[in-house]
Amino acid sequence: QNIGGNRSCPSCRFPTNVGKLVRCRPLENLVGMLQTRCANAVLDTSELPAPAKRAKTEEHEKMTAAQLRKKLVQEHGLKIAPGATRKEDFLALLKQHHASGCGWVGAISGLSSHLAADCMLETVPCSNAGCSATLQRRDLENHGMYCDFRQVPCRFSCGATLALVSRTSHESKCMKATGFFCSGTTSHGGGCKLTGTREEMIKHQETCPEVKVKCGSPGCTTTCKRSAMRAHMEEACETHVEAAKEVVGTYQKEVEGLRKKNAEQKKKIMELSATLATRNFTISSHNAAINRISNQLEQARDEGFGGSDDESESDY
Repeated sequence: QNIGGNRSCPSCRFPTNVGKLVRCRPLENLVGMLQTRCANAVLDTSELPAPAKRAKTEEHEKMTAAQLRKKLVQEHGLKIAPGATRKEDFLALLKQHHASGCGWVGAISGLSSHLAADCMLETVPCSNAGCSATLQRRDLENHGMYCDFRQVPCRFSCGATLALVSRTSHESKCMKATGFFCSGTTSHGGGCKLTGTREEMIKHQETCPEVKVKCGSPGCTTTCKRSAMRAHMEEACETHVEAAKEVVGTYQKEVEGLRKKNAEQKKKIMELSATLATRNFTISSHNAAINRISNQLEQARDEGFGGSDDESESDY
């Protein structure tokens, strides 16, 4: 079965077929302490079955030169000359890297533990949460230096540790982020010149006299520096009063509209209540008529079947 599927000897892992086998080994040598090579002993694609060889070659040939370079550097840790750009050179390096094999030889009973913990050529998943990459164990350390999901600290020393792919999003909201200017600073360097962290600037801008704020008077759309707001309130007092009157008038109209709508809803509710009462009365009348007829039927039945059993049977 192993020869038919993998076309390799289950013991030495070299390519073979049924025709090459000879009956020169006792059956007991195939069990127990049978010596075997690691499953990753042969990695040269020239020794793979034709379909697997074609698939591996086609996979690499579909990649661009930039993708191959990234694979060699980030996954396999190979050093590439800065001026190397030819795809053919990268394919040759990749083939050379895969030509080596694991030299482990031991009992079949120890093969599983060797592959699970020791074999540097065994394919294993990246240990970083969220990363779906699978690669040889010997390439894990180098991959960890480039993995987008490796754990990194926030660059603003807030104490957070997170995946590299999430750091930009975190730092865009980090309260310890530095280099922020007060919003009262002008483009020409005037106004408030204070700088600090995001947290410091948020607190500072709540009281900074150079920060522009919106007038809180109803209907007023004026925006000015906080330091000039008192003067604006004094100068625009009459304007604010007129604007407030307009706002109040608008609110009064809305209130009147709501009152009118409320009255209409109440009227509709009363009409529906009257209709419901009429229907309930009709239903009650029908129920009374049904009960009356039922009682009459019961009475007629009792009168028609009264007396002795013989008379009842005769009348019936």
